[in-house]
Amino acid sequence: MTIIILTTAGNVSGGARQALYLGKALEALGHTVEFVCRGTGETIQIAQKMGLRCTALPKKILEAMKKAGLACIEWGSDVHAPCDDEANLAYLVQLQKEYGIGCSSYGTYFRFGVNEVSEIKGYVDAAKILGTDIIRL
Repeated sequence: MTIIILTTAGNVSGGARQALYLGKALEALGHTVEFVCRGTGETIQIAQKMGLRCTALPKKILEAMKKAGLACIEWGSDVHAPCDDEANLAYLVQLQKEYGIGCSSYGTYFRFGVNEVSEIKGYVDAAKILGTDIIRL
């Protein structure tokens, strides 16, 4: 049996570390495991060191979601959906349509007191392009 583990953690703190160990345990039980994570960098490197197949490409994420019967995703501005990359946002919308996955919300990583308030407009515009009216600050 192939088991797909989806995680939103971009680093190996908490949930991602647990998902990695779960993947290894499932492999020990004879299952094929594909690890699909939101982030790049540390989580992917550790998953690969552990011998797990790991990807963070948007197309692979949506393929795995469709296989798992999931219907919505929250894209994040930090990795897959930067608000100032309209071509990439359009590509994500194309993939969403192709796989029948909606955008439930847009994770902006905006921080009051850190980011300029004027930046919010770009995040709101990106959320609209992705097909959601919910943004996470």
